[in-house]
Amino acid sequence: MKTKRGDLRTEKTYTALVAAFEDLLAETSYEKITVTALCRRAQTRTATFYSHFEDKDDFWRFLVAEKRRTFVASPLAKGATPEDYYLAITKQALAFVQANPALIRHLTASTVASQLLTTSLAAGLTDLKHHLMVDLKKREVDPELQLFLGAVSQLVHWWIGHQDQVSQTAVLGAVRDLVRGLMSQAKQE
Repeated sequence: MKTKRGDLRTEKTYTALVAAFEDLLAETSYEKITVTALCRRAQTRTATFYSHFEDKDDFWRFLVAEKRRTFVASPLAKGATPEDYYLAITKQALAFVQANPALIRHLTASTVASQLLTTSLAAGLTDLKHHLMVDLKKREVDPELQLFLGAVSQLVHWWIGHQDQVSQTAVLGAVRDLVRGLMSQAKQE
């Protein structure tokens, strides 16, 4: 990834490319999106695209890293408890799924995009693991922490296909219970 942050023109290019990619992905599968179509939709030259990214997959990694950075950073507020933080991140993830049904459908239906999404989510879980380890004052990952991260990840994946049967409130309640259990266990240690 050859991304260069800070320049206003670059930021506008990235914003246009991200919006165009999300629009295209809501309309068609990841495999059918070409750099040319992406640049046409973003009103950006392909040469500009290639001066920032190696290919479409490189751009995908950039997009997911940006989303991850936003997801992980945005719920942070002064005085927020760890429980509030993890619930806010989960709520953001569920809201994103609800707000982007076509995007999620195309991502989960595509083999390549699904693999890229799994890799990207693993990186997001690494970010959360770091936050949890700090909040729980742990130096290494223990089985309970891995179980929590896996449970939340699986719960969000599961909810993608079951939104019509289980409310967002119920999912958040399950995550709240998991966080409380993990936090109370950490206090006992």
